[in-house]
Amino acid sequence: MARRTTRDVIRELCAEAARQDSTALVLAVGHHTELVHFADPDPVMRLNRLLQSGGRPAGILGCRTVAGETRWSTRPLQECANEAWVRPYLQAVAAAEAGAVQIDAAIADG
Repeated sequence: MARRTTRDVIRELCAEAARQDSTALVLAVGHHTELVHFADPDPVMRLNRLLQSGGRPAGILGCRTVAGETRWSTRPLQECANEAWVRPYLQAVAAAEAGAVQIDAAIADG
């Protein structure tokens, strides 16, 4: 598979945003998490900056309100879908965004 550009990843994020109320790309940066929201003024530039500072993209986080209930979803990016740390990390990020826990991005070091 050809390596995708940051613009390709942001296009994927924006396509997902059409199906959600809010969507963000999740990156592990050191021992913390950064989100690149589809509505950021310049999401490509933000993603490039985070990658330059050692960020590891994990996947897409989305939320949608259905019948008054907020539902969170995650999906790994295709480039890292088979890495063992990605799915648990994305689940932890979703839980943190829902207000349940604080996450430790150290899981992404594995």
